[in-house]
Amino acid sequence: MQLVGMGDVVMTDLRSTSAALVLDGDLEGRLYLRDANGALVAELNKPGGRVVELGLAPGTYKVTLERRRDVLGGEVQLVEGQRTPLDAETLGKVDREPTTARGGKADYEHVPVNLSIIPALSFGPATKKRQNFVINLLWSDYAVLEGLELGTGLSVVRDEALGAQINTVGNMVLGRAVGAQLSTGFNHVSEDFTGLQATAGFNNAADLWGAQLSAGLNIARGDAYALQATAGINIANRLRGAQLSSGINLVDEVWGAQVGVLNLGDGIGGAQIGILNIGGDVDGMQVGLLNIATGHMRGLQLGIANYATELSGAPVGLLSVVARNGTLKPSVWTSDLALANVGLKLGAKYFYGILAVGMVNMSSRSGLLMGLGLGGHVPLTERFFVELESISYMAQERVELGDNESTIVQTRLLPGFQLTEDIAVVAGPTFNVQIIHDSADGSSLYPGYAHVSESGKTVLWPGFTAGLQFF
Repeated sequence: MQLVGMGDVVMTDLRSTSAALVLDGDLEGRLYLRDANGALVAELNKPGGRVVELGLAPGTYKVTLERRRDVLGGEVQLVEGQRTPLDAETLGKVDREPTTARGGKADYEHVPVNLSIIPALSFGPATKKRQNFVINLLWSDYAVLEGLELGTGLSVVRDEALGAQINTVGNMVLGRAVGAQLSTGFNHVSEDFTGLQATAGFNNAADLWGAQLSAGLNIARGDAYALQATAGINIANRLRGAQLSSGINLVDEVWGAQVGVLNLGDGIGGAQIGILNIGGDVDGMQVGLLNIATGHMRGLQLGIANYATELSGAPVGLLSVVARNGTLKPSVWTSDLALANVGLKLGAKYFYGILAVGMVNMSSRSGLLMGLGLGGHVPLTERFFVELESISYMAQERVELGDNESTIVQTRLLPGFQLTEDIAVVAGPTFNVQIIHDSADGSSLYPGYAHVSESGKTVLWPGFTAGLQFF
């Protein structure tokens, strides 16, 4: 096992966890737990809306919760064999801890104004200073920023930045930051960041509260309550907010929206909108040309083609496949539109797509109709049901539906009865609309009301269909 990082490694002895601390859903932020001796026992990012339970040894613990705008603190007593709840009302507001250098020095020399060419040519040993206003010509390197830095070079703040870094090349904070980082090259924060990162290159932060805007790449390595917007790629671990991109959005878990050409996520709570959407478990909707949910899809899939391993919702598309609990029903039927028809109904249990092929044989004319449609299934009793379907047929070159190429849309209401577990019979009325293209005097094989216009001819008539469907 290889561990990489900085700071103390906090480990828990599972044999000593005979009590439990239950963190309520209203707690949100970075939470620290210290024992009676002041030793750090646990540190975690607590997402809002989720209950988290920690196994700990009995005793008294100091709790610190760092939120976006304030800090809460308090003590909690854990009793052996009991689960102790903790919510925001139990804690009170406390002051933030003063900035502390990584080397252990708690105080910095205060420098209100500094001019930096390179660190060796700045006014004094800048790495040990707390500065309010910095002009950076090439490269600055100091401990704490509390204010504003303007420059044309590279800025490095080693501990904490509270304010704004505006530099041409890039901005780096090796601790945490609150405020803004603006550059044409890159922005980087090693720990928590609250505010705005904007650049033409890339933005990188651990936990993020705010926004990342770029033309290239945005990365949030921890928990993000934010907007990521880019022309290139957005990457986040756990995101509450939105990813907007003209390229690719990548996330482990998201509660919000992904909008881009390609959207990828493991756990989706919200919406994926793009050309290609791929999610694991999805609670919400996928809208695109191709939508894929490799886990459980709870909601709506709207696209040309949809796939879900398991579905609780509706897929709306020309081709929808649900692997575990979907519909796959071969069908045969006859109607006044075509003498012999075969089709396949596939999708969800109550909403599905239809692929259909019809053989026309009327008045010595024969040919092939190809159709795509949508349908809905409503169970009435254990055996009786009704289906409402609409299919659009296109005539192939060797099909003569009158003297001209045409499109036929058939809407049908199909009461049905389940004969056996695998076979059902359906029969019912239809309503048909034939559109004969590019001709004002084209003939139709079907009798009905005809309307002639400059662009073509429309024929309307009622009909009937009956057939069998399987599985």
